[in-house]
Amino acid sequence: ATARTLTLANVGPWMNGSQYQVVLTQGSPSNDSKTSRTATLTVSGASPTLATPVLSDLTFGMSLGDGVTLAGGYNPTGTLTFALFGAGDATCSGTPVFTSTVAVSGNGVYVSSTFTPTTVGTYQWTITYSGDANNNTASVVCGTNGQSVTVTQASQSIAFGAAPSVNIGGSGTV
Repeated sequence: ATARTLTLANVGPWMNGSQYQVVLTQGSPSNDSKTSRTATLTVSGASPTLATPVLSDLTFGMSLGDGVTLAGGYNPTGTLTFALFGAGDATCSGTPVFTSTVAVSGNGVYVSSTFTPTTVGTYQWTITYSGDANNNTASVVCGTNGQSVTVTQASQSIAFGAAPSVNIGGSGTV
């Protein structure tokens, strides 16, 4: 049987973006006619995914928030930033009306703080995972299906009961 030895020239933690020299030696330990090949190995980080729920519309005066499931990361750390863009900013090109940053400690479900809109209209969420030494960044971009919330004006109605009976001049009820 042919023995194969794998030797790493740069020993240490496997970090995203790091390059390592790999030497593959082929031949038996007692055979002096060994052949070696050297290759460069570049470590790629894990590419986590972000899955979001479909958000529901709401009535003015109610607060809203967002959530995301971070999956496929390799012991992910870092942060998730939730940004809410206001009514009239369908492309998320302006300044967010609200942001919430949450620390990441593993794959799982993360939830933003809540915000109470000050005007009616359609609001858009974006979510950005910062990445870390072992994980690439990930994001939920503006316009992603289910990540807009329409805030509508509360409907108002006035209910009147039956008018009370009134005696006028003591002669009867009107």
